[in-house]
Amino acid sequence: MSVKTHRSPWRASSSADISLMLGTCSLKSFRGPILEGQCPPVLDFALSNGLLCIGWIHTHPSQSCFLSSIDLHTSLGYQVLCDEALAIVVAPTDPQHQPCGVFRLTEYGIAYLKTCNRRGFHKHSDAQMPLYELVAPKEWSIVTDFETCIVDRRVR
Repeated sequence: MSVKTHRSPWRASSSADISLMLGTCSLKSFRGPILEGQCPPVLDFALSNGLLCIGWIHTHPSQSCFLSSIDLHTSLGYQVLCDEALAIVVAPTDPQHQPCGVFRLTEYGIAYLKTCNRRGFHKHSDAQMPLYELVAPKEWSIVTDFETCIVDRRVR
């Protein structure tokens, strides 16, 4: 399996939902801009295609590999619906040389974020414990011998 990256001249990030077709080994992904209030089309697409959303993947083209406050709140929606949900961050220019990370919210993080009503980028400086954790490589793996389908729903 090879991964090719394309850096846009705007250094814009992109994202996708990761969905699993129940009862098979097929992985399907939905690509499109994540815009506030745009979840129903993603949900409709998943339900009409028999998919279970198991997480999301997004890029940090000019940042390090971590979950921002917006990423934390986005991950909350996935992990509340599916406890096993993952958030994958691809950060090709990470100065710590961690170009890809797989993250999960902690139990404390889920409870904390459910009570946070702030929007946009903001600090969670009053958090008493870590809100998320890096998933150890032994807990996940890349499988390359399955059928994939990428549905690009970006507006052109």
